[in-house]
Amino acid sequence: MIDKTRVRCFLACWPDQYLSHELKNLADGMREHTGGRVVPQQNIHITLAFLGDLTPHQLQAVKVCCPTLANAFPLTMDRIGFWRNSGIIWAGARNPNPDFTGFVEGLRYVLRRTGFSIDQRAFVPHLTLLRKARKRPR
Repeated sequence: MIDKTRVRCFLACWPDQYLSHELKNLADGMREHTGGRVVPQQNIHITLAFLGDLTPHQLQAVKVCCPTLANAFPLTMDRIGFWRNSGIIWAGARNPNPDFTGFVEGLRYVLRRTGFSIDQRAFVPHLTLLRKARKRPR
């Protein structure tokens, strides 16, 4: 039975409409060579923390413990990568802004201290462009 009181949640940064359009065009251009499924433009984002299925009470706790993003952080997405096992083609930053990654690591720390099970791996900012790709992009 599905628990309808829980909602699948994650915290993310979304690119503006111009950038998401350009990223979608980039993915469309790679698809012919790589195969796979292009992520819809409105779904292109950088996941900061995956939270899983939350109750309304847990969702409220997330809202209380999350700091406000006071500044915009420039982030240069200057590389394309491929995770062969999952077939994910992604755009990422060779040298992520340390203020941005510091903000995200701090956010994840607060979530862990509040009792959320957050991935322990270091944050690596990336945007998924294609799923189930069969080849590395050129």
